[in-house]
Order: sequence, then C-alpha cells, then structure tokens
Amino acid sequence: MKPEKIICFAVGACLLVGALAYAFYRSWWAVPFMLPAGGIWFIHSLREEKRRTLENGRGCFRDGMRSISAALSAGYSPENAVREAAEELRHLYGEREVVVREFQLMVQKLNMNRPIETVLTEAADELGLEDLQSFAEVFAVARRSGGQLVSIIGDTVAVMEEKEQTQEELATMLSGKLFEQQILTMFPLGLIAYLNMSADGFFHILYTTMMGRIVMTICLFIYLAAVGLAWKIGQIRV
Repeated sequence: MKPEKIICFAVGACLLVGALAYAFYRSWWAVPFMLPAGGIWFIHSLREEKRRTLENGRGCFRDGMRSISAALSAGYSPENAVREAAEELRHLYGEREVVVREFQLMVQKLNMNRPIETVLTEAADELGLEDLQSFAEVFAVARRSGGQLVSIIGDTVAVMEEKEQTQEELATMLSGKLFEQQILTMFPLGLIAYLNMSADGFFHILYTTMMGRIVMTICLFIYLAAVGLAWKIGQIRV
C-alpha cells in the first residue's frame, strides 16, 4: 500500500477522534478515550483499501484463470499453463498490477522446481482471494486423484465467473445504499456541530453536568454501535 494512503487514513483517524471528542464531550480530555475508535477506523480503512485493491484485481485474476484453463485445453502442462498465463497477464495489465506480480512470483517458484500445488496455495494465502484459494484446493485434489484435470479446471473457472457476475450485480444494487449509509453516518456529527454553533446553550447542560455526560456517553455508544452494524451490513459477499 502506498505511504500516501496510510498518511491519509492516519489524518482521517485523527480528525475522527477530534470530531467525536468535540461532538459528544466538547472537551480535549475526551480525546484519549476516543483513540480506540480512531484506531478501529484506521484499521478498517486499511482493510477496505486492501479489499478494493483486490477487487480491482479480480478481473486480472479471472483472465489468468481463463488463460490457464485454455492452455490446459491446448495440451500444456499445468506448470507451463501458469507460465503462459503470467506472460499474457503481463502484456494485458502491466507489471504493476498486484495479481500480475503474484503470477510472476509463481513462475519463479515453478522455475525452482516447487510443486505447483504448493505454489498455488501460497499465492492464494498471499493474495487473500477466496476464489484463488478454492481454485488451488480443487487443482490439488484433481491432480492427486488423477481425474479429468482439464474439464475439472474448466468447470471451476465457469463457476467462478458466475460468482463474479453475481457479485458485480450485487455491488451495483448496493452502491446507492452504501452512499446513503456514508451520509447518515456523518449526519449526527454534523447536526451536533451545527446546533453547537447556531445555539451555543442548547447542549450546554449535556456537557457540564454529570448526568449530561452520562447521556452523551450512552449516545456515543449507540452511535458507534450503529456505525459498526452499518459497516457489517455493507460487507455482504456471495
């Protein structure tokens, strides 16, 4: 991941900590207590960025699987099929693509006489792609059982393509709802900030009395729980 992205997420986490401390307590002493929320948001953002990077590489991965299946059908050995797929992906996507670099690493391992089953499993673990993990498992079983490797791999690639199409349709349907979720997530903080600026004494009792601080703490936990639930709902996968 690029350092600029990490710095951007770190700044965002700091802004979030400051916004929560101001909105719910209007005091700097609350900042240390908001740090866990900022840390969780930072880790979540890193994971989401990694997931988006892998999602963008799914098309590259899918083309690689198609190339392997086509090479096997043409009579290539599994090792040479991977080499052929790596070369084809390099021409299509360039060497900066994550999946392309992993395919090239697979070729290097094969050149060192590593078993192809082990190479595929290691690549699946490195990329974290569920489809590649499934492909590696199916390939290993088909290779050990001595079955119709070409037809089994072809059927597996076809199933993966159907799954990918379903995921794309689901992402299209959810895109609008996810945008609404982001707006609603920021709405309470914006509303509190607006009321604090336009009617300074409106929330005064909530910031200066013990009961008010307890009420705001309860509201904070409810807000964080709602945001966490919204994040979970948005992580629907096929």
